[in-house]
Amino acid sequence: MRSAPIAVFFALKNESGYFEDRLENAEHLHGHGFRLVSGSLNGQEFLSVVTGMGIRNAQSVMETVCRSHQPRLVISSGFAGGLDPSLPKGGLFLADEILPAAELVGEKLEGKLSENGAFLEGFRRSEKELLSVSLRLRAEDIPKELRSKCRVGGRLLTVSNAVGDPKDKRELAFGYRAQVVDMESWAAARVCREMGLPFLSLRAVSDTADETLPRDVQKLVRQKSAASRAGAALQLLFQRPGSFKDLYRLYDSSVECALNLADFLEAFSRMEKLRFLSENFFPPQESAKLLH
Repeated sequence: MRSAPIAVFFALKNESGYFEDRLENAEHLHGHGFRLVSGSLNGQEFLSVVTGMGIRNAQSVMETVCRSHQPRLVISSGFAGGLDPSLPKGGLFLADEILPAAELVGEKLEGKLSENGAFLEGFRRSEKELLSVSLRLRAEDIPKELRSKCRVGGRLLTVSNAVGDPKDKRELAFGYRAQVVDMESWAAARVCREMGLPFLSLRAVSDTADETLPRDVQKLVRQKSAASRAGAALQLLFQRPGSFKDLYRLYDSSVECALNLADFLEAFSRMEKLRFLSENFFPPQESAKLLH
């Protein structure tokens, strides 16, 4: 598989599919627990990587791929849950800082936020692990046709499990002062910081702050493979026939989000800032050191 200066990491195939469909001269490679697709878009070489869900998968795969392929820019892309009520479904969010939830940094949450909104000690301590996004775009950097879909700047929160209850979303939004929530970005930002790689965060809002994800649909989302998700979907339909509407809503949302991500990445491939990084930035370490 040929090398590519820009690596785009996704958790799931349904997040990456529309972007990969646009890559020319695509080559496919399946690794242990992840998959790679390399190809070109507007003359720019890309590597698309599907890691699987969660910070452990994201960190392990990113470390392996970045050491072996040595990209000059890393983009963490995919879906996220909305915590800010003003973010619309399908909207794109480009974070400038990423925070881990308390349970990811060894802090045990005891209880919930009180009615007056007092912070839990774990919420405060997690801010010690706050990471800044090294590559930040300005609103004027976004192509005009995409500006209305994009929120540039803000905080992304990474958690260990899907968040589907609006009440939980409100508590996370207040406690962590975050606008969106996902399960991988903090790991991606940490790997890039350790390797000295420019990093961009790009997320599409798959469910809004006021939207409830039924528990059985949340279980479906957590499945690791397409086969297991298909099996879980059939089981869900058998056990709860009325869940068809929930599944269709989930599918419809995923299509809109994946298309918006692909549109942004395609527009991004034509940007001068991207070309400058891909042509002039080199990883600060020698390949022999990266491989050990």
